[in-house]
Amino acid sequence: MAEESGKSFACTDRLLEIKSQVQKWWEEAYHRLRGANVLLPFAFHCTGMPIKASADKLKREIEMFGYPPEFPVVKEEGSEQEEKPEGESAGNQTQPGGKFKGKKSKVVAKSGGIKYQWEIMQSYGLSDDEIEKFKDPHHWLTFFPPLAVEDLKAFGLGCDWRRTFTQIY
Repeated sequence: MAEESGKSFACTDRLLEIKSQVQKWWEEAYHRLRGANVLLPFAFHCTGMPIKASADKLKREIEMFGYPPEFPVVKEEGSEQEEKPEGESAGNQTQPGGKFKGKKSKVVAKSGGIKYQWEIMQSYGLSDDEIEKFKDPHHWLTFFPPLAVEDLKAFGLGCDWRRTFTQIY
């Protein structure tokens, strides 16, 4: 535990950098409101390998299970509710010292029980015809950035949207 020595754990030079960036954004917003042409470009940074892996996973699922895929129904192990001793929560068990340890792995806890990429895409509200287009990795890069622009505009980001670009690495 940190001692009460009055020292800040935040890096001072990083705070000054953030402060100068915020001041710059306020100045740009002020001049934009006054009618001046202010350049504030925006870039989408996309990581290529996860996109390619997801596109390949969709291709494999279509090859294995058809289009639209009919996934096998797998009965989950441990779906029967067991009696729990009092003081033990459903997903965690109390460790000495007040620490909690989850019974599920991180991946299982995050997935929410969805195993297939097709099901993940369906959870976004996409139709089967739209999902089939995601076999092409380039479709990912043309589909999601416009949705992000809509959200950022709704958020109120003052940006010159004519100067957006996508960087893939």
